[in-house]
Amino acid sequence: ITWVFLIRNDNKYLIFGCLLLLTFFYQLVYCVQYVYSPELYPTSIRGTGMGVACSFQRLGTFLHPFLGGLILTANLQVGVA
Repeated sequence: ITWVFLIRNDNKYLIFGCLLLLTFFYQLVYCVQYVYSPELYPTSIRGTGMGVACSFQRLGTFLHPFLGGLILTANLQVGVA
């Protein structure tokens, strides 16, 4: 998301491209979560640990489009030295 704040808002296509990359990497993390996360938890709490991890992932999935929309519609002026 920091890429979006460093880009001027007059180039909407570049911001859209950065958000597209953000979505790609977010989906990559989503896939890795189901492969790697169960190995982190002991067998006795594996289901609970995955449930909590998936809950935070779903929250991020819900908030991502709203944050992207807010960033695109905000008139942010960032100074670059």
